[in-house]
Amino acid sequence: MIGLSVILGTLRTDIDARLESRSKLAGMFASQIGKDIMDLIHDINKLRDEIAQTWLYDEKSDIEKVTDTLNDLMEKLTVFSARDKQIREWQKIFKIPPARLEMLDEAINDVKLRQMLWKASKEWNESFKSWYEVPFNTLDIDEIQTITGNYGKIFNQLDKGLPPNKIVPCCKATIDIIKEKVIILPI
Repeated sequence: MIGLSVILGTLRTDIDARLESRSKLAGMFASQIGKDIMDLIHDINKLRDEIAQTWLYDEKSDIEKVTDTLNDLMEKLTVFSARDKQIREWQKIFKIPPARLEMLDEAINDVKLRQMLWKASKEWNESFKSWYEVPFNTLDIDEIQTITGNYGKIFNQLDKGLPPNKIVPCCKATIDIIKEKVIILPI
């Protein structure tokens, strides 16, 4: 019996030591998660400074250079999203309240708006020019109205979501020109 009580005492001591070390490890892990979150926030803020550069929505900028830069920024944000997801999974496993980084979502949205600005302005200007280059009798008024309406909505969204720039007002002005002309044309 004495041997059994010694074994039980040793077992109890081992269990207590394991519980204590488990608690320490969980604390260290929670601390590391906090550090990882702070590192991610720092990286996101550095990238947000790059995203906010005015040349990324300046009409005089080289469209290829802007597009390449925006694609690079989006790739980095995708990596940050993966890091954020991994951190949230760890938080869930260790029952730590997950932190959602709104600044990451905002940065992704800012890049998407800038990408949309360049894509939409290029496509709109190509459509606008093509309507002046083709014979009048070949124009499809319904298609012109649909395209004009769609791009009108896009540029209104960009007007609200982007800092002031000259690209959006220029495109909106050409949309207004087409809208005025389409109203006059018989269908």
